[in-house]
Amino acid sequence: MKLFVGIIVLFLTFSAYAVDKSSGCGAGWYVTKRNSLVSSTIRGTTNAIFFNATLGMTSGTMNCARHSIVKSEKRGIHYAEANFHQLMVDMSRGEGEFLEGFAHVVGYSGDMKLFGGMVQQNFGDIFVNSDTTAQEMYENFKNVVI
Repeated sequence: MKLFVGIIVLFLTFSAYAVDKSSGCGAGWYVTKRNSLVSSTIRGTTNAIFFNATLGMTSGTMNCARHSIVKSEKRGIHYAEANFHQLMVDMSRGEGEFLEGFAHVVGYSGDMKLFGGMVQQNFGDIFVNSDTTAQEMYENFKNVVI
């Protein structure tokens, strides 16, 4: 029991010196908006119990901004769906304007020959079979190339 109390006192001591770096979103911010040790603890506990801050950052809800990874993934899937057949041809060749556009959308800014070579080399793992959808292609691309 003494060890437990000691750990709590130590935690509160270190926490008292910490600056409130709460993310500013999740259900916890609807409970309390004050910046104090107690309100930060209440917000953190509320968000942890309901697991809502992570979901909020993914979906852009609960006063959370959508995380940049989610934004770029959505753009990548949309680009893959809109240009699927042309992108497949360019990926098989390792070059082309649709492949360059795809590289830009997924955030690649390096050497296009290197990128095209990686995609061409892994084409069979990206397009697993003739029924591969644009979303499956994108997921396979992320798993193989990124």
